Amino acid sequence: MIAERLSQAAIHALYTLSPRETLTEICGDKQTVPSLAVVYSAWDTIPYLSLKENLFLGLTRSKRDPRRLNDYLKLLDLNEEILQHPLSELTAFEKIRLQTLQQLLRQPKTLVFDDVTLQLTIKENQELLYLAILLKRQLELEILFVTSDASFAKAVSQMNN
Repeated sequence: MIAERLSQAAIHALYTLSPRETLTEICGDKQTVPSLAVVYSAWDTIPYLSLKENLFLGLTRSKRDPRRLNDYLKLLDLNEEILQHPLSELTAFEKIRLQTLQQLLRQPKTLVFDDVTLQLTIKENQELLYLAILLKRQLELEILFVTSDASFAKAVSQMNN
């Protein structure tokens, strides 16, 4: 059912009081939502690896293309120097964009943001929506925001009208 709703438009928001349960329902339906990638509100990295090494975790050698990495860095408005910083020095929005980069390297067809908006400022939420539009247009991705933020879900709904 959720997969059917995803295919109707490119950017969606699902408002829910229990984002984790909703996300579990979506991920449980992975066979009908091919190539699903999730950006979580908290990015679990391996502390002794560099940010770049964390980005490449789980990728085959063929998907570790430095040109694609640079293209995605530009698309996400990130400077390559950010990869030299410790995770603790990054803002919440930078972590979300880096995690988005990590998922884009996996070449998904659907990108799900799991309740990431609550830790962002209004300006960063607007930038995230703009980023979603860019990803939809340039990479032809389906975007889904699973959120407990009713105003953000409403903004996405109005954007689609």
